[in-house]
Amino acid sequence: MSVRFEAAVLSFVIALPVMAKPQITFKETAVVVSQVTPFGQVAWFSVAREAEPFQAAMIRREAIVTDTAGTGSVSFDVGKPVPSCSIWVAVDLKSGDFAVAAPPDEPLREVAVPPGALRNASNGKFSRFVQNTHLLEFFVARPGIGAWVATLTDQDNPSEVIPGDGVVAVVLEQLTPVGATVVAPSEFLAGDVVVAIDPEQMTVAAVHAVGPKQ
Repeated sequence: MSVRFEAAVLSFVIALPVMAKPQITFKETAVVVSQVTPFGQVAWFSVAREAEPFQAAMIRREAIVTDTAGTGSVSFDVGKPVPSCSIWVAVDLKSGDFAVAAPPDEPLREVAVPPGALRNASNGKFSRFVQNTHLLEFFVARPGIGAWVATLTDQDNPSEVIPGDGVVAVVLEQLTPVGATVVAPSEFLAGDVVVAIDPEQMTVAAVHAVGPKQ
């Protein structure tokens, strides 16, 4: 009797499905993320280096798109050929899982978030992100809520960081909402997806925040 019960429990455990992580693929004029929550929402964030007459332009794109068909797949329509030199991030706003990718013609340059990059402000709130660079494209997505974004330079720093010294300090509550998202929060929370793209080096760092620092 006991043996049969244990075998039944083991079979049940083995049969449990494993949730796949989001995957990004590229079409000629669109970027597709699959393996996301059916009928859920996806927050997109991208930075691209695109050729324009006499210069290269940095183009930032962001949007929140709903899987209205319930297929577990969402597309971002670029409206023209997907730039080969671009970085794409897609966040499942139900599960908090995310994917980062670059088109096949360009290597994805992922870097780690430096220790201490997410930190408390002088007022004690867990609301700063600091990176050594002159220009930063920054994005935060919070499951169940939405996303926020900003383009920042080392001249935009708060009072506790010297402006123009090659360090960008992000003030979370000054980020701009994506789509119909509410205004930016005053602190990072555990599970927030934090993304920093250096558009000059075309590197990307993405991580889940672990919660306020004590």
